[in-house]
Order: sequence, then structure tokens, then C-alpha cells
Amino acid sequence: MTQVCEKVEFSRPQEIREGVRLSLAAGLGIFPIGVAFGLLVVQSGLPWWVAPAMSIVGFSGSLELLLIGMMLSPPRSRRLRSPPSS
Repeated sequence: MTQVCEKVEFSRPQEIREGVRLSLAAGLGIFPIGVAFGLLVVQSGLPWWVAPAMSIVGFSGSLELLLIGMMLSPPRSRRLRSPPSS
């Protein structure tokens, strides 16, 4: 048995309300991750504007968290260099 779906016309405000209702769960789920990312940026000693800049430029979830560690670690050439001899 096949069900037939009727096309329902929504007004603009109804479409907006429906969109907000459908995306509310995802927004509430991602909110704690955003707060944790902001705290990580501030506690790492980076300026506050790094968090929104990284979210705009590199919007891919966990990449933002990984970039903080990469930005704070010294370049590889400095880590491998032997101490100066006297």
C-alpha cells in the first residue's frame, strides 16, 4: 500500500518557525562544543577573536580543536635541534 503525501503550502513565518523547530536539537547539541572551544582558546592564551575566526575559516568540527594544539606547539625544526655546544 502506497501513501500519497499532500503538498502543504506554508507562509514565510510558518517556514521560519518550522526551520527553527527542526534545527533546535542540533543547535542545543553543538552549543557545549562551542563553549568548550571558546574556553580552550582563551585558556591557551590566544586572543578572543581567534575562536570566531577559526570557526569561520575552518568550519569542520574537530579541526578547530586540533588547530589550537598545532598553533601552540613549536615548529618541528626547533624541537629536533640539538642544544648549542659550549
